[in-house]
Amino acid sequence: MTICTINFIKHVLRKFLRIDIAFAALVAGNAYAVAPEACDPGPVARDIQIVITKSAEGAVASYRFSEPVNCFRLADAGSVRKLTWKMLTAGTRLSENGNVVFMEKARTGFQVLLQPFQYDGQIDRTYSPVIVFGDGSSAAIYTAYLLGESQPGKMTFNYRGFSPFAPVGKIGHQSDVAGEHPGYLIVGSPMLVQQGKASMILDRALPVWLRAEVTKQLRQGVATLSSVAALPGKMSYLLTYTDPRSPGAYWRGDTLHQFVRLNFFGEKWQHEDPALAAAATRFGLHELFHLVNDRIRSGQPGDGSLSLLEGGAEAAAATLMHRSGELDDTGFVANMDSAIMRCLAVTGDTLADKERNNTRSTPYACGEMLQYLAASTLKKKVGQADMLAIWKALLSRQKGEAYGWDEFFVALRQEADPAALEQISMLEKLVGGTASWHETLGFFEARSVLRKRDDAELRRPEQSAFYAKFILWQMLEGHCNGRFGINSINADYILDAPPESCSGLPDKFRIVAMNGHRLADEGYGAYREQIRRCAAGELTELKDDQGEIRTATCGKAVRQLQLYSFGRNH
Repeated sequence: MTICTINFIKHVLRKFLRIDIAFAALVAGNAYAVAPEACDPGPVARDIQIVITKSAEGAVASYRFSEPVNCFRLADAGSVRKLTWKMLTAGTRLSENGNVVFMEKARTGFQVLLQPFQYDGQIDRTYSPVIVFGDGSSAAIYTAYLLGESQPGKMTFNYRGFSPFAPVGKIGHQSDVAGEHPGYLIVGSPMLVQQGKASMILDRALPVWLRAEVTKQLRQGVATLSSVAALPGKMSYLLTYTDPRSPGAYWRGDTLHQFVRLNFFGEKWQHEDPALAAAATRFGLHELFHLVNDRIRSGQPGDGSLSLLEGGAEAAAATLMHRSGELDDTGFVANMDSAIMRCLAVTGDTLADKERNNTRSTPYACGEMLQYLAASTLKKKVGQADMLAIWKALLSRQKGEAYGWDEFFVALRQEADPAALEQISMLEKLVGGTASWHETLGFFEARSVLRKRDDAELRRPEQSAFYAKFILWQMLEGHCNGRFGINSINADYILDAPPESCSGLPDKFRIVAMNGHRLADEGYGAYREQIRRCAAGELTELKDDQGEIRTATCGKAVRQLQLYSFGRNH
């Protein structure tokens, strides 16, 4: 039995803040909605040992206290525990807010099954307490969920059924140094590949083509980003592949200090595909950039901080792909235009409105668009200047200190063409909430940075998916009275809703056409016809894959979009 000891401290990680923001909207009975239960542990256990045991369902954590206690108060993120912890010891229970374990009588320990986090049937690898590798050999355990609120002594991890990964204490966050942050503990026997100063921790189940593509792009990304900012001297990457029978292709990732985690799941990854290769590349470079831009001041939805964080990473990933030739000029402009479309599809007149209305999409889409608008003001000294020049100036000025939009705009002015300063002022007004998106985009159109897109462009089949999702969501928001979702599989759109939510529309209803237009390639036509029908008070017609037509009410007027494109001047 191998022992790894870390100092047992309370530390709230950047990602923890984002977990609780997301779960406040997603999880009923989360830690913010439930009053904390009193915990009087009696004698305080100075030292705690946790034994990690391999389990077919995940992993079992066995807590052992140096003295008997009546309860054990854990660190924050109880909403995750409520969904993933299963108490195994009789006479123990998890509190309503998920932050306290209560015992019927004082005892020296308890056992809990740690299960992967699932939401709507989809395993979310980002916030999962345990990630079991697809090959079954290893697991990544997020130690922060196991930590107590405060503890005077030390915490010791032991292992049964798992041996700690050989370089334990050397990989990413793992260290015996007192005060080290909690993070992922790698246990088992994964594949290890050294790539310069980086350690690649690999799941043997990962498809060979995918592993080769991601590792190549990460190597190139590191080389380029090294000219933008100082990267950690030693880095670790964790790549896993699970759920090979689930339809589709999904991914989740995160960064912690010197550690980049990329988790892939779904059947489609088993077959090499150029579109999936591009998605995997962008995903990996996005997370890699977070090692550079993670000093952003933490904030709340509505203050723009998340849009600077995630939008910066989205734009950086696309820019790195453009620099390497993975995206040609046409593809890069199409990517910029996609950011505009996805941002404007979110309800709200200002950045703050959009962030509060949709914390999942806005920081990525609107934040990315803001990066491209900012880059349009740069001096074109040699070739085409891009947004990485702004980040290089920003990170050089900050020297490791936290920053926000104010510091970003100072760095932008340093690099911008003097003739474009009023455009920067307009972006400041947008971020500050004193200008709307409509005003801002019109302002940039007047300066030939953007141009309005015409009907002929929007009717192209490649735009169909955007309009199909947009108009279906608009229609269902007006027609349904309860919770619903839309899943897309092979250009069909599947309604995911309890029977009582959407009158006349069955759960799992597979929608292939709307208002006489096929959603696979005529999404814009369905959108335009829905505008007409709602204005005339007519019903919406939805056709399934068997040819059956069902009708639904419009509910409310369709929100009309004026879309733009980045022109040649960008």
